[in-house]
Amino acid sequence: MISNGDILFDSLAKVNVTESSLTAKFLEENVLYFREVPTVVLESTGDISVLHRQEKTTLATELLKGVRKS
Repeated sequence: MISNGDILFDSLAKVNVTESSLTAKFLEENVLYFREVPTVVLESTGDISVLHRQEKTTLATELLKGVRKS
C-alpha cells in the first residue's frame, strides 16, 4: 500500500482500504511524513500495521517474513 513514501492507490483498491482510513491509521501511529513509512501491512485480521522509521534506519527483514507484496 506504500512504496518509498508514496501511496499505491491500486494496492489500496485491491484490499478495499480507503486513503482516508490509511491516513487515519498514520495519525494514530504518530506518523509525521509518508516517507517515514516504508511498509504498511494488512494483517489477516483486517488490521493495518504501520511499520515506520526515523531517518537513516532500516527495517529488519525478519519483520516481513511471510508478508506478500501486492
